[in-house]
This record gives sequence, structure tokens and C-alpha cells, in this order.
Amino acid sequence: MWLLRDFFYYCFILPFALSAKENNSYLSMYTMEQVPYGFVEQSGKTSGVLFEILEQIIVESCLEIKSELRNKLVPAKRLVLELTSKDNACSLLANDSNTRKQFDLVEPIGYEFQAGVLPKAGLILVNYESLKDKVLAVPLGIDFYERFDTDNELLKMTPPTYLHGVRMLKAGRVDAVVGPISNIMYLAKVEGMSQRDFGTPLVFRTSHVYLVCSKGIDKEIRNKLKQAVINLKLSGSIQMTLKKYFNLM
Repeated sequence: MWLLRDFFYYCFILPFALSAKENNSYLSMYTMEQVPYGFVEQSGKTSGVLFEILEQIIVESCLEIKSELRNKLVPAKRLVLELTSKDNACSLLANDSNTRKQFDLVEPIGYEFQAGVLPKAGLILVNYESLKDKVLAVPLGIDFYERFDTDNELLKMTPPTYLHGVRMLKAGRVDAVVGPISNIMYLAKVEGMSQRDFGTPLVFRTSHVYLVCSKGIDKEIRNKLKQAVINLKLSGSIQMTLKKYFNLM
């Protein structure tokens, strides 16, 4: 009986009490607008690995969120502005120095972001020196790794997007694609490629993805969101979503 009463309080009574706050204190949730994290399909449906995980967190938390503030897709630069200008705003971000400085890291979601070099099948990259004489697809605008970015001796080609880089590797025009490994793997899956088309990635940077919120977020909201993430990790729901987007056959 106590458990039932507790459920109704947290899922139905508390959300209405929280929503009585001033406008800038309403809970708002955002996903970065970038494939494969959050994007709109040709059909008009919103998808994305982080979009889906954040939606699961919202549902699991039982917190009420205004429709116009619920899991909105926003560009990366605007995302930072939204999180820093609101009292109770949250998103899913990699745990780097800027994130730690600006936001409250609530709970890791069980996904490790990796940036590096994904080679074609049969090419073994053991260290940075292995990149010498290899043709690398480096999408325009990428800030990857200081040593790499300033190394003019490497053979770099600059496709406009990661998708173009993946297509170049598929066509045999480059030996490897540089960037976020999960992004590249997702696009390769879309292009009909399999695990057999790739070697082992050479990883230069790793960071865990967290549910992060604006500093000073309401303690009750924070606790419910944190518990929601923990529950989803224990149930395997988050891992299933990650496999859906990133596993190559």
C-alpha cells in the first residue's frame, strides 16, 4: 500500500507542484541536433540515439514537462546557451573539461564517446606513427586532436561531411576516416556496410556521456532524473538503444 501511495505522489502529485514555479524554472530537456544523436528523418519523425535515451529518462522520471520544452533538438552552440540560461534545463553531453566547468553532472548513462581513426579492414593502426603514408578522410571543420590537427605531413583529404568520408572509404579512396567513432559506425550502417569492412579503431580521446543539468537545478528534480537513469541502466534499456544505432553486423 505504501509503495502504491509513493508511486502516485511522485508521478502525479509532485510534477504539478513543480510546474507551479516561474517560467524560467520549468524543467526543459534538450538534445543536440546532430546525426546520430538527434535528427529529423525524411518522414518527419524525430530520431537519434541520445534523443531516444533522453525520452526514456523523461518517461521513467514521471516528471511533467511542457510540450514545447520536452526533448527539443537544438544546435550545439544554442544547447550550451539554453542550459546556462535556465534554472532547470538538462541534456546528454560528453564529460569534458567544459562540461564539468559549466554544468551539474547528474549521472553517466553508460555510453563512452570515442574520437579517433577508423581504418578499413586489414589495416592495423597501433599508434600515431601508424598514420604515416595513409590516406585519411578528415571532414571539414573538425577539431580533433592538437598534434593531428597541426600535422601537415599526414595525407589528409577533406570531405564536407562524415557521410562523404564513409563513402570514400567504401569506394577505396581513403584508408581511414577520422572523427567520433560512433558517428562513423552509424553512418556506415546506413550505407549498408558491416563490421567486416573495418579494422580496429585507433582511439585518441574518450569521455563518458552524462545526463547534465544547469547548475542549481531543483534538488527534487535532480534526484528523480538521477534515479531514472540508474533504473534504465539496470533494466538494460539504454544499452539496447545504443546497440540499435551502433552495432554493425
